[in-house]
Amino acid sequence: MPDKEIYSCRVPTGRRTYFFDLKQSANGDIYLIISESRLEGSDFRHSRVLIDEEYIDEFAEGFREVLGYWRGSRGKRSGGQSS
Repeated sequence: MPDKEIYSCRVPTGRRTYFFDLKQSANGDIYLIISESRLEGSDFRHSRVLIDEEYIDEFAEGFREVLGYWRGSRGKRSGGQSS
């Protein structure tokens, strides 16, 4: 039995398209798949990240932190990772 799609969002951006797919497995576990499809020459390349339900809060917090830093540092030249 294939996993059930609960919700899906498609985000087209130039040569790349991102997908956010919320799914439920046959045993009831919910998970998020973030996919990227990008055009390279005449071929499409695909990448995927799967986030389990038990880690979604940590993932969302990390994403918010990075996004906040990114928005706050716009216009500043900064390279690399900060701790």
